[in-house]
Amino acid sequence: LPSGPSPPYRGERITVGSRSVDGPVASLAGERASDTRLVPGVAMTTDTGLGETTGDLPASELGQLTVDRPRLVSALLQCDTPLVCIVAGAGSGKPTLARQFDTADDRDFVWLELQRGDDDPVVFIRLLLDGLGCLINVEEAADAAREPHPRFADKVLPALASATSAHRHPIVLVIDEVELMGSEVAELLCEVLARLPSHFQTLLLGRSTQPALRLARRQIEGSLREFRAEDLAFTVE
Repeated sequence: LPSGPSPPYRGERITVGSRSVDGPVASLAGERASDTRLVPGVAMTTDTGLGETTGDLPASELGQLTVDRPRLVSALLQCDTPLVCIVAGAGSGKPTLARQFDTADDRDFVWLELQRGDDDPVVFIRLLLDGLGCLINVEEAADAAREPHPRFADKVLPALASATSAHRHPIVLVIDEVELMGSEVAELLCEVLARLPSHFQTLLLGRSTQPALRLARRQIEGSLREFRAEDLAFTVE
């Protein structure tokens, strides 16, 4: 783990459901989210208030140019695997599809957006806890993550497992831009996934995935449903 302080992340990268988190959200990294209206999958900038999608679409035009994907949304709603991945190139509609899934599903969704420089296990676990902390009490795990050298195996992860197990309502954890995830963070995410209860589901969105996630093995075990570019392609229907 890094010996120095972890670089802070922007708190506004956390969104609950397809609706914004109103008001500031306390961040483990010492920042607070702005009150800018957030849209999952749209990279917001706090200095100008403008945003762009991964396809360079202004956020103000997002609702006007999206296409409903009922077939794919139905497939996502039927997924009973703990892990779901949507892996395809830029402009393929990954965040749009995930937003439509969020809207159609009754469960609570927590969205996390990764950025360059997030290949730091400490930064990642704090971002994750900030997101989950919008819905459940993860204070014990958060306290452990605030330590100068967090002890993942015997403090942070067990506390996270206890907190998520105690929360009885289903949650879908969406992690966007997973192609920015390095091997250390991917291995930590594997440890997190192994400890999440059965009523939690994780949805990964990205142009590619990190080999350390061991997706092929998960698919063989039946714990993964994967959607690729060919699945997102439009049909004549």
